[in-house]
Amino acid sequence: MRIFSRIKFATRILVSGGIMLPFSAGFADSVFAKVKLPQNTIISTSSPAQIDLKDFFQVHPAPGPIISIEFSAPEADGYREVLVDPQGLLTENRLTYKTTDGIPYLNIYHAFTEEFIWNNYRVDFQLSPELAPINVANFLSYVAAGHYDRTIIHRTGGPSLGSREPSQEFLQGGAMRRVDPSFNQGMLQWIPLFPRVALEATGSHTEGTLAMARLDGNPQSATSQFFINTSDNSQSNDGNYSVIGNLVSDNLEVLRDLTKANTFDLRPLYRQEEIWNSFPLFTPYGDDPLSYITLDSFNVSEPIAFAETYEWKFVEVENGTTQQAQHLFSVSTSGDGTLSISSQESGSALLEVSATDNIGRTKSLVIPLFAISDQVVSTFGTNLNRRSNLTGIVDVFPGG
Repeated sequence: MRIFSRIKFATRILVSGGIMLPFSAGFADSVFAKVKLPQNTIISTSSPAQIDLKDFFQVHPAPGPIISIEFSAPEADGYREVLVDPQGLLTENRLTYKTTDGIPYLNIYHAFTEEFIWNNYRVDFQLSPELAPINVANFLSYVAAGHYDRTIIHRTGGPSLGSREPSQEFLQGGAMRRVDPSFNQGMLQWIPLFPRVALEATGSHTEGTLAMARLDGNPQSATSQFFINTSDNSQSNDGNYSVIGNLVSDNLEVLRDLTKANTFDLRPLYRQEEIWNSFPLFTPYGDDPLSYITLDSFNVSEPIAFAETYEWKFVEVENGTTQQAQHLFSVSTSGDGTLSISSQESGSALLEVSATDNIGRTKSLVIPLFAISDQVVSTFGTNLNRRSNLTGIVDVFPGG
């Protein structure tokens, strides 16, 4: 994580100890991975914070965890010349979908998702924590939080789609999710973002790979957005984006079919921003939730075991702001791997936690701790993990 570049080990250790967990066979043929990245941990001075360390360190069968993505899509009926405006004046060669009555529609605005024939699909990706440990952990942090469920594909690329990168074929998502319109003024909402992570350009963007997107021109800016290479995009993307996994299910054509979905201009419905200019939908109706290419659920394969022992100690940043952590925070653990942290006064610190498996492999992470008074908690509520709420209250450490 980026935060390690800004810390040095403290000369004094507040607590050091271990947790013994049951042994599981197969460690030698397994991958020891961080499956979440720690976020800011807020501690009320009246009640301790509890962290389940099993959420952060797991052992998966080699070559690593599997992420399964489930979604539904209508059956394509091929390309034909159809009317593409409500007045029926313009025609284009567009992809159409099969209807339950078997009658092809000849006007895009006569297509309705409730009349389509739908199928359920699942694609499996083999994640690569040994090639891109930070980016895999970042991706799994969003999975663990449920932020990716019901997310949509908001951008596609392909030679016949007139995308900004016509030489590439891809599906891009992880920015917005579909919500119940009765609880929201719009059909979509932006998902919460965790801190940015650094580029790990060790994998190649071959056909069927999963990778993290980024802000334009900044390799160190990946957050939630990801993309699936449905063609070999290695010439354009290698060295610029982090590859985090490879497709292992034998249904790449299902993903390729999604890249062919018709695109529509949703700027009148949402905002005058480029992201809405060429939006992939099954029908032109942005107020129909089924029109969006929705990735319904993300599920990670079960680990074969957790880490066997954990150790922890305080570290300090270069300006020494955590030198007094010994008296600010009290750390303890239970036999099931729960880390309890309490404080009697306001302050901040960095806690490094290391996990070791049965054959001696070790992973570490640093958790930013913030102890704040009950008065602050009552003012801002329990959702204090947002940096905007913390500004001016405690020192916010860079990184994350």
